Amino acid sequence: MRRTGWMLAALALALPASADAQYVGDCEDLGSSKVTKPGPFKALPQEVVEIPSKRDGRALQIGFIRPDAPAGYRAPVIVHASAYHNRDLKEADLAACARFLSANFVQHGYAIAIVPTRGVGDTDGCPNMFGPIERSDLDDALTWLGTRPWSNGNVGMYGISYSGSTPWVA
Repeated sequence: MRRTGWMLAALALALPASADAQYVGDCEDLGSSKVTKPGPFKALPQEVVEIPSKRDGRALQIGFIRPDAPAGYRAPVIVHASAYHNRDLKEADLAACARFLSANFVQHGYAIAIVPTRGVGDTDGCPNMFGPIERSDLDDALTWLGTRPWSNGNVGMYGISYSGSTPWVA
């Protein structure tokens, strides 16, 4: 599996900033997101899984939306890992949590994933910015996403502020 977070960071810098592209922590609907060129795929229904942390066995939440692609299609994955996801992902509208990513990338064949860092949302434990727990949790999440049968193994990350630190930690 290849991690390409730096490429997405460069992509994010090249994209125009707008109020529609900003993140809202409680996953409220942000309205429309500007789509520059429509893609060929629709989105499958969102999924939320919990995987055990290899560090201490605590549950890590991963929410994701995949493109509705032909059988055998393997998607690259864009991850937004953040301390700002303050809601249980099982009760959230993931497309609203990451409207810019879902509107602009899923239709072009990318899967998008949301990973709350420890201590927020429905996670267990205390925040650990840049610490060994956060590094381990992100490694677990990225490895899980990159090894799914629907993933092509290319996993990149996206974010600003705290969310921009998670690609560095990973």
